[in-house]
Amino acid sequence: FSVNPDPAFTNAAATFSWVVSDVNGDNLTCLLDVDNDGTTDFTINDCANITSQAHTFALAGDFTARLTVSDGVATAVESTLDFTVLPALSAEVSVNAPVVSTDRILYTITVANASPIPIDNVNVSLTVPAELSFHRNADAEPDTGCGCSPGQIATWSLGTLAAGESRSISVNALVDNVLDDTVVLFPVTVSATGINNIEIN
Repeated sequence: FSVNPDPAFTNAAATFSWVVSDVNGDNLTCLLDVDNDGTTDFTINDCANITSQAHTFALAGDFTARLTVSDGVATAVESTLDFTVLPALSAEVSVNAPVVSTDRILYTITVANASPIPIDNVNVSLTVPAELSFHRNADAEPDTGCGCSPGQIATWSLGTLAAGESRSISVNALVDNVLDDTVVLFPVTVSATGINNIEIN
């Protein structure tokens, strides 16, 4: 009973694998509890032939997985596996709010690789909110490939983030046609190879 990769990472698929057999050739059913909380997360029928199951962990921490194998006749056999889930990519947006209409507002998007391995093809995209606009190179660092008017999508390719590396993107946007006390959403998506998308609003 094993997990790959080990350690596993948040927002990325971890694959549990096993080798089980029955001396009588009976069909085996496996119950997989990925965090040993007493709840079956996956039921795998014919698990002598179906020998793996992927799962994505949202939170980092130390975990114990439990695999229960049964032929429906004899007493079930259990196996446990201790492993760690580390944070992979993290992303946050900071802003110098509040501001008033016709002012500029500075957003900083920071993407960090907290894992001990490089993460490839890290990309950031922003759907420009209706209340904001900015110039692709005069108001964004690094430059982005859009006109950056409301509704357009600004994108940044960060390439590979080395273990422990972080990078920041700044957007100095113009605030327009905004009433007092309006909350402006800033929808950012971060993607990378092997990582589930991170969505921030």
